[in-house]
Amino acid sequence: VPTDSVTHVNIAYAWIDPNSFTVYPSNGFGEAQIQEFLALKRGAPGLKLWITVGGWDFSNGQGASTGTQGIFSKVVGTAANRAKFITSAAAFLRQFALNGVDLDWEWPGASDLPNYAALLREMRAYFNDHQPAPTGWGISFTVPLDVSILARYDLATMVQYADWINLLAFDIESRGVTPAMTVPSSDIRSFDTVLAALTAAGVPSSRINLGLGFFGRSYSISSASCSGVSCPVTHVGVVGPCSGTPSFMSYKEIESTMSHTGLQASHDS
Repeated sequence: VPTDSVTHVNIAYAWIDPNSFTVYPSNGFGEAQIQEFLALKRGAPGLKLWITVGGWDFSNGQGASTGTQGIFSKVVGTAANRAKFITSAAAFLRQFALNGVDLDWEWPGASDLPNYAALLREMRAYFNDHQPAPTGWGISFTVPLDVSILARYDLATMVQYADWINLLAFDIESRGVTPAMTVPSSDIRSFDTVLAALTAAGVPSSRINLGLGFFGRSYSISSASCSGVSCPVTHVGVVGPCSGTPSFMSYKEIESTMSHTGLQASHDS
């Protein structure tokens, strides 16, 4: 991580116990990995380390987090559950000397959102009373690049209790193969449209982080002779050697693959 170029690093992910609503490191990501980030910070004292709670798999009960769909909804559903989660999140931050928590719930239903706003309000109040001086603990939450979902959020209220929001401005297109072409389809969920919706809803532009993916999606094309846009594909790409996810390759995996295979990069415009 180029610590001279970043101010904050979000460590992903922590999950939530379905019974106690306490925060713990996700499967495959434990204390040893957190300690690696803490070692990174020792070489860059100004770097802020946050923990991201949730993520796509956890929110939707997929992959290693099968069965976790609905836990976020239970967490925010009652004041007692919210209090358990908030005190646990604070203890997690204190245990690892972290600087903030990012809530990555993908995505709350309309009936969840008043309770979600209550969670943010109560978390901010608890953090204000218990956070370490002088820097305190930060709070952020993630929102989608989809105005139809954003319309459900009371953003003007929610942003009062957060330092910023993180806009997931990637994965606009599905990794599926129908239609089986590598060209993206027309999509109305543009950056400009969503950013305009956020500011119109009362979110200051200075508190919007534009999330960009430093990863790639891979596909198996039907003909090795085709290397440009609109090549027919047969199925999603192979599992990444490090990430272990079909059709997904991390930045380092892409770099490594290109250096070992002689692949050449090209652009669609």
